Amino acid sequence: NIWNGAVDDAGGVAQLIEIARQLAIAPPPKRTIVFVATTGEERGFLGARHFLAHTPCPDGEIAAVINLDWFWELGRTRDFATHGLGYSSLDQVVQRLATAQGRGTTAINAYFGGGDQLPFLFAGIPGLHGGSWGTLIDRPKDFEDNYGAMMSNGAILREGNSNRDEVREEWDISGAVQDAELLGEMALELANTARVPCWTAESQFAIRARLCR
Repeated sequence: NIWNGAVDDAGGVAQLIEIARQLAIAPPPKRTIVFVATTGEERGFLGARHFLAHTPCPDGEIAAVINLDWFWELGRTRDFATHGLGYSSLDQVVQRLATAQGRGTTAINAYFGGGDQLPFLFAGIPGLHGGSWGTLIDRPKDFEDNYGAMMSNGAILREGNSNRDEVREEWDISGAVQDAELLGEMALELANTARVPCWTAESQFAIRARLCR
């Protein structure tokens, strides 16, 4: 069986490419922004680990990592879900940017250690993985009811790791566009801020040198 990975994670790669395209025509930031497409996540984060082992970035100079994995194909939502909320100073940035979009933030920290951000976290680099989640906007009631059922039985998440993960005509990528805008603005802000992100004392990934003071 061929798993084309339309949502997971070709959608995330599409977001990454579009963010890079938009930032390439913006004024250059103070810090370099590196765009990396990794492979082998399910095989032990092979691509992310290889990048860290052979990174072109000077030792200790990676300020933060933003992980784009699957994208949201069901339209706009009222919340932006953050995997890692409460663990670093990145919270303040993502919450402010979500508020500017008229959205709230919610934590789904159970998935925080399950993406390509994990090797970076173990290296002491604050990171974030997030996207649209929760109540849908501008969808009919019958779709909302079916969506709730899909969420509760895990059907949405299972589609992302199966041979059923194909491009579909009924997709609504407006939520994915919002997410890309938020994460692109976040990357640009972090690249222009003098102070590097830091860990909160509550984080299991915190290292003393990067603790928030």
